[in-house]
Amino acid sequence: MVVPLTGPDSTQAPAGHPTEKEDKLAFSAYAQGWALTKSGTLLFDDGGAYTSDGTVVPPLYERQAAA
Repeated sequence: MVVPLTGPDSTQAPAGHPTEKEDKLAFSAYAQGWALTKSGTLLFDDGGAYTSDGTVVPPLYERQAAA
């Protein structure tokens, strides 16, 4: 499975993240609402993420409210 790094409306990966637009899942816990990608990014079911370098990507609803 291939998932977008920062949500469907994003065109760029977070700063410091691999330059790839997509990353493959290494493990997922759908019942708990999170997944781990091969690059070490934690993806959450609300559209948020926590990258391996410590960058926090806010949930999708917060990014839409800020726009």
